[in-house]
Amino acid sequence: MKIIFISPYPRAGGSSRFRIYQYVPFLQANGHEVFVHPFLNDAGYQTMYLPGRMVQKIFVLLSGMWRTLRLLPKIKNYDVCIVHREVALAGPGVLEWLVAKFSRNLVYDFDDAVFEPHVSSANRVFAVLKSTQKIPHLISRCHAVIAGNSYLEDYARQYCTKTFQLPTPVDVKRFAPRLPKTNISIIIGWIGSHSTSPYLAIVAEALKNLQTEFGRHIGIEIVGAGNFRFEKLEANYRTWVLEKEVTDLQGFDIGIMPMPDNRWTRGKCGFKALQYMSVGIPVVCSPVGMNRDIVAHGENGFWAETSAEWQQALHMLISDAELRKRMGEKGRRLVEERFSLEQCADRLNRILLAVTHD
Repeated sequence: MKIIFISPYPRAGGSSRFRIYQYVPFLQANGHEVFVHPFLNDAGYQTMYLPGRMVQKIFVLLSGMWRTLRLLPKIKNYDVCIVHREVALAGPGVLEWLVAKFSRNLVYDFDDAVFEPHVSSANRVFAVLKSTQKIPHLISRCHAVIAGNSYLEDYARQYCTKTFQLPTPVDVKRFAPRLPKTNISIIIGWIGSHSTSPYLAIVAEALKNLQTEFGRHIGIEIVGAGNFRFEKLEANYRTWVLEKEVTDLQGFDIGIMPMPDNRWTRGKCGFKALQYMSVGIPVVCSPVGMNRDIVAHGENGFWAETSAEWQQALHMLISDAELRKRMGEKGRRLVEERFSLEQCADRLNRILLAVTHD
């Protein structure tokens, strides 16, 4: 089978990396020919998420549109075309409509509530160019939809009768528990992006209180938050680097995932929690969306809504090494049993075979 993936992002984009690129070797091993077309190339991706640079960003968008237009005649040569999230980062959905026209079997894959208005803080000026209405139109033209969680699947089912739920998988061989660490401090860690860094404000008060109580006994590591900084709170801020992603996670003792509860965040697939669990550390998270399905409160982590609940959960984990170990082991087993790359890759292969042989 010949498969083409169309994605807004290159490998550097987290959703593309985990929902497309890490599947490619498995699909090829099953005898499939696979091609990935990102709307943004690597240089364009870096430019789009820098502040300002409007002229450069316009050029990047036009370049992506031109490259995608040139691709259209080739799409019909593939047995199945999988559109991840959207074809183009901007526009009313013309490119999505054209891709649907040229596809023999069209599959839509998504891991966020992209049908809700949401624009990166670095690109608010482009908000007027974003069209959420193109998503239901695109889904209605698809032969099947692959959704990252039940919330997204329920939405897709309104427009397409053939839907499948497939979580974002973790490569459990790569994301593995760390060796015993030698540093004394208990590290509370967060890894994410500039777009999710504002959520850290939810846990700021709890962290301040814990830092006052425990002092140098705890450390706070923030990876990938862009320009975000806590006020009156000592933390170590690092730039996210792909090559250091696993070691950064392995350096944490406790992983945190604060989120507000809204229609955008309910579409989140809990991948940050899965990453923490994969390296064998306990999670404290907001009980929003798929987090409720992944984190069993009191078993492999804790839910926390109020500042007091955040402080209490973190306090328990800081104070009890055995609790951290026990919860971390349970989380790791969950990822191995339900969210491993091998399991999800096999399911994706079966989904695509079913779509093309229907």
